[in-house]
Amino acid sequence: IVLKLVKDGVDSGINKTQAALRGLKIQVSSLALALGGGAFALTGFIDKLKEVARETNQARIALKNVSRTAAEFAQSERWLIELANKYGQSINNLESSFAKFLAAGRGAGVEISTVKNIFQGLVRAVSAFGLSSSDANLAFLAVEQMLGKGVVSAEELRRQLGERIPTAMSAMARAVGEVYGTDGTIAALQDKLKSGVINSAEVMDVFVKKLQEL
Repeated sequence: IVLKLVKDGVDSGINKTQAALRGLKIQVSSLALALGGGAFALTGFIDKLKEVARETNQARIALKNVSRTAAEFAQSERWLIELANKYGQSINNLESSFAKFLAAGRGAGVEISTVKNIFQGLVRAVSAFGLSSSDANLAFLAVEQMLGKGVVSAEELRRQLGERIPTAMSAMARAVGEVYGTDGTIAALQDKLKSGVINSAEVMDVFVKKLQEL
């Protein structure tokens, strides 16, 4: 470029060459600044990739540890990827949450097929209400805790789950009505909650079906 400018300068005069070189200097300086910003952005991007890779590895290890066989682990991972794609959710969040779900469900004697039904219904609900990742994780945590304790409590249902999924209370009232023969109202649900007799393993699968209906 400089040689071309010099040649042009010889043809049209030294003043034009000097002006062109000054312009080139300005362009080079601008390019250097742009490259500097790009390098900074690239560094941040690489750091983000490393962070996501660590999260992915941690989530996979957690799921692998609660899976009974390598085949079950691979099947669950494929299913979670499909779920993430279908509902536009983070695969890392889903994998990490499902690992905890599976551990809690098995502790309560719930089969993996039922745990998957419950989890998928909940993923559909958090997607329908457009919850953020943090709110979705708290909703998953609430159901996970209820499964782990074996009992549906007002704390997890009303304060943790109900505040994020507005239809959660109505869905649980209908599920309790179907499983325990109540009239399906919020009042009947509250009576059962006070008594502490709502078995999460019995009612949770019905609950997510009612959640989807609503």
